[in-house]
Amino acid sequence: MNKTEFVSEIKPILKKLDYKKNNTYWYKYHEDYIECICVCGSQWDMNDYFIEVGYSTFENGKYPTLLNWYCRYMLEGQSGQYNISPIEFFNGTQSFFDSISSKKDIDCFIKNSTAIKVGNQFIITTMNN
Repeated sequence: MNKTEFVSEIKPILKKLDYKKNNTYWYKYHEDYIECICVCGSQWDMNDYFIEVGYSTFENGKYPTLLNWYCRYMLEGQSGQYNISPIEFFNGTQSFFDSISSKKDIDCFIKNSTAIKVGNQFIITTMNN
């Protein structure tokens, strides 16, 4: 499955889940934070893609780009690949987003995960459930 096919499959479901699309990003707005999803294309092969999920705050605008998210995590498929299936995508996003209901929860999530701080952003390398 290439990036275009992948996006075609996830787009209607994300819309039903109240995500708003802007370019290759989807956003879901909460009172004090934003759930962010980015479907990134590979610069080496137009059929390859990878998915970044993360959180941002409204301080970074209504449509924050990847570098302005508060924290982010790259979803991987079961065998470690990045061209994941829609099922793996929804399982991964559910695992990442479901335990969060406030900005305070995001800070606890980062504290309990393995994360690298780069500038003002945390890059989650391992999630501890």
